[in-house]
Parts: sequence; structure tokens; C-alpha cells
Amino acid sequence: MSAIHHKEPFPRSVLWFVAVVISFTMISAAAVRLGYAKITASPMALRQAEHLVPMASRDLSFIDRKDGALTITDVSNGRVVKVIEPGVPSGFIRGVLRGMGRERRMHNVGPTAPFRLMAWPDGELSITDLSVGRSIELTAFGPTNREAFAELLK
Repeated sequence: MSAIHHKEPFPRSVLWFVAVVISFTMISAAAVRLGYAKITASPMALRQAEHLVPMASRDLSFIDRKDGALTITDVSNGRVVKVIEPGVPSGFIRGVLRGMGRERRMHNVGPTAPFRLMAWPDGELSITDLSVGRSIELTAFGPTNREAFAELLK
């Protein structure tokens, strides 16, 4: 077999373009690392800086029953807000709670400690684990998943 040789050299314009992109990336990363460029703050930090208060909030507890149902209770009055029966599509709510529950176990926090569900003036929706301080921006997961939690504020 014979090797294929190109008679024309690799285009210099492509090499220059690649060199510029790599240089820009390295300079940008260094600027952020050295403090010359600001990192965009999280929604929670921006709200704190602007002293925003939620339009609506509710402290909720989420308890798994022995039959597999999930009972959602308003902590302020003890009323059951919703019961999600086993087999009913509720993957997003259970998924969020599973992720937050992992952190609770690491901090030895029981399942009855409340979560705070908050609707913000900018249309965002977040849930905060009051016992460990972890917060999740629910709007980031799309309108259908956001609505699963938004109905708990009604």
C-alpha cells in the first residue's frame, strides 16, 4: 500500500483561526480566574442582592407512606395539600426530593423537616431545604415540571 500525500499544505487561515479561538479561551479563563471578569451570579444570589421577596411561599413536608404514596403537607396548618398515589406519574417531584434527600442523609436530617416552595416576581419558582440550605431553581426544568410544583402553591 502506498501512503497518500497531499500536494497542497494545510490552509494557514484555518490554523490561524484555531490559534485565535484557543488563545481567546485561555485568556478568558485566566481573566475569570484572576478576578478581572465577573462570574454571573446564581438566581438566589441575585435575589438577595436586589432584596427581592417571594410573591408566594409555602412550607411543605413530603412524607413517603408505607403503601408507596407521597403525602405533601402544609407545615403551617398541618393540612394535606396533595397525596400522590403509587403509580401516578410524579417522577419530577419524587426526583427532586430524592436528590435533596441524599443531602439530608449526609447531614443526619430527618424526613419531616420542611421545604420552602417560593414563587418569585420574575416568574421563577424555587424550592429550598430549610434544614441544609440547599435550593433548586425549578423553572430550569421546563414548564411541565415547574407546574408540578407550582400547583402546590395554590
